[in-house]
Amino acid sequence: MDAHRSRSLGMAALIFILICLTAAVFYGAAPVRADDVAKPDPIAIDGDTATVDVRLYTDEHHTQKLEDPVTSTSTLYGAFSAQFNAGKAPTPEKNIAVYKLPDTIVVDDNDGGDLMEGSEATAAKAGTWKIKDNKVIFAFDKNWLASNPAEIYVGANFSFELADKGTGSGGNASVVFPGVGTIKIPIKDGKVTGTKSGTFSQGADGVAKVTWTVTLTVESYATDVSFIDTLGDNFDFVNDSFKLDGKKLDSQPMIDGQVVTLDSLGNLSRGNHTITYDTVLKSGVAANGGDLIKAENKATWNWAG
Repeated sequence: MDAHRSRSLGMAALIFILICLTAAVFYGAAPVRADDVAKPDPIAIDGDTATVDVRLYTDEHHTQKLEDPVTSTSTLYGAFSAQFNAGKAPTPEKNIAVYKLPDTIVVDDNDGGDLMEGSEATAAKAGTWKIKDNKVIFAFDKNWLASNPAEIYVGANFSFELADKGTGSGGNASVVFPGVGTIKIPIKDGKVTGTKSGTFSQGADGVAKVTWTVTLTVESYATDVSFIDTLGDNFDFVNDSFKLDGKKLDSQPMIDGQVVTLDSLGNLSRGNHTITYDTVLKSGVAANGGDLIKAENKATWNWAG
């Protein structure tokens, strides 16, 4: 009787130990979450995986090829296409493909839409596409890929600007497209427009002064800007008073009577730039509105473009 009880207790203890070991294995393993499952890297569309073509245009409808110089701030347009090489095409197991556009251009994001099998109204949907962060992203439908394993072709249009706005006439922007190579975009200066105005003041010494401000508005970039100002006979230039954007010019212009010439203001970036300088009324001239600013007071400017 005691021996029987001993065997029964022994079996119970063994079962209890096995249950504990099983529980330890079960509770000691962390559950696998969907986010923890390794996802395959997207297929990089380049010269190794596809035959790539990129063409650039100056208009949205792709009727004007980009051949002539454009400004560094122009909005430009591109057409990208690629045909995957044998063995490099997307598969149901690896259905995302990405074309990385160069960092030397800033491409507009595009929500994209459906990726269609063809242009016909009855064409099947092959997936979706979009442009984000300078990448053209193609997400293929896995079922479609299972039925269409070969000769996969993709394309997308995009709009962009150059990342470097500091290029003007005579320069080029070199843009390297993966699978295509370098495309050089010739650059020209944009327009420079301006206005001239004068502000009257009179010091404690009674000397009447007019501070002139010429505001130049640069459309994109202007190279080798020069400036000529012609005063009316009522004024004299004040030596050493010329400033560009609030900073005194290192090289002050030569004054020749009523005409001053700044042979080079250098290159000016996009935006507004101000040239300021002082003049004083000649002795014997009345300090009134009719004498302060006369029609012959004018400024002209030139630039390489």
